[in-house]
Amino acid sequence: MNHVGINIMGNTLQLVGVVEKNKIYYLENVDEELFSETLDFQSSDFINVFQTAFDNLTQRNQIKSDKISVALPIDLFKIFSFPLEPQLSGSDLQKQIEWEFSVLFPTLSFKDHIIRQKKISSGLYSYPEAMIIAVDQNPAREIYNFLLQNDLVLQFIDNAHFASDLLIKKNNTISVYVGGQTVSFFTYKNNELTGYRKFVTDNNTKLIDHINTFASQGENGFSEFYIAGDIEFSQLQKEIEESVNINFNNISPFERIQLSESFVQNDHYLNKAKLFSSAAGICFRIA
Repeated sequence: MNHVGINIMGNTLQLVGVVEKNKIYYLENVDEELFSETLDFQSSDFINVFQTAFDNLTQRNQIKSDKISVALPIDLFKIFSFPLEPQLSGSDLQKQIEWEFSVLFPTLSFKDHIIRQKKISSGLYSYPEAMIIAVDQNPAREIYNFLLQNDLVLQFIDNAHFASDLLIKKNNTISVYVGGQTVSFFTYKNNELTGYRKFVTDNNTKLIDHINTFASQGENGFSEFYIAGDIEFSQLQKEIEESVNINFNNISPFERIQLSESFVQNDHYLNKAKLFSSAAGICFRIA
């Protein structure tokens, strides 16, 4: 099945497309388009700005699938966890999730959010924790309706960090994702998510301090370190590595996929591939 993944950022729309031939997937498209203005997901004009960029992308290089998956910015998501006590199940668990949400985000309506739940084992408790991932349903609904009106089908919608991490090893791993002035951290043990943190920062010094604190846990058994993002982070990565004395791997999203005969090796593919890990990850999710 042919498939297209898009990553929506504040200023840019990224697109990665694959085509299937004889059960082998080939890279067909890697491109991006700047929005005409900074994207405001709460604005009534949001979908018009999005459509202009999407139209420019698809007119420049026609997509070959009606199946679309979308990665959204990490700062749109509210993520939290709490101990998943054995007696919590069914309606009791739902009530606990709603209560935790109301305490953490008292100005927001739980009913206005799409909720996803993951079970994690952080080691802090003798039983697992519930990780709750919430995203405002309005942008998601707008995107769904936009695709529907354009005869396209929404396959998946996900957090940009989760999408990017579909491309990495998850055995004793720390993963850092930089999205503008927001940075999120995931930890994995034995291919299972074990922890999460997110910080909103206003300068690189604070950002490095947060990463330094978290990455120092490498002494406790972490052996793989990845850094990804939707902004150029080479200088920041250098500063982080010098500060924490740990080498971080970049994600090379296209190194294991063959190129289609019609694929044009543009600057995005040749020189900016590491910035497309979210678009590629969400595209390859079913590829």
